[in-house]
Amino acid sequence: MDVFLDTETTGSGPQDAVIELGVVAAQGEVLLHTLVAPLAPVTRGARRVHGITDEELADAPPFPTVADRLDTVLADAECVWTFGPTYDRRMLLQTAALAECPETHRRIQDSTWRDLQPDATRVLGDAERVALTDAAKRLDVSIPTEGHHHRALYDAKLARRVWTSVRRPASG
Repeated sequence: MDVFLDTETTGSGPQDAVIELGVVAAQGEVLLHTLVAPLAPVTRGARRVHGITDEELADAPPFPTVADRLDTVLADAECVWTFGPTYDRRMLLQTAALAECPETHRRIQDSTWRDLQPDATRVLGDAERVALTDAAKRLDVSIPTEGHHHRALYDAKLARRVWTSVRRPASG
């Protein structure tokens, strides 16, 4: 089973961590969507991007609780697709290490990760990498009506829709 994953984080530094995780199956089923208790303060820059508030995070489960659910999803996944997987994978590995979840760290490391961004860029004929929302609009992909851009579940759903469009055989 292919899955589509996106994260939101406290920032992008070496002590920052995941605070939201969204995973969607290729068929569209939501496999995992949760906020995560922060392991570091949310930076102003990160908050400007995703808008996740301290109030939203107040009752979020700790990463070890989320890690158990993530392990189950990754165990069933043949491929983890993201729109630029280097960041999401790095931040999940970093969070697993900071939260002292070695089994989850190993599973993340051992999973097959693929980047959808080059495929979308190629199909659109661009010379430079295209952004997720721009790719969706230019490919006439239906934009999710629920959720917000730069939130994990929304972006995971949108990546799945872009993947479906990019992989659709050309008509004619």
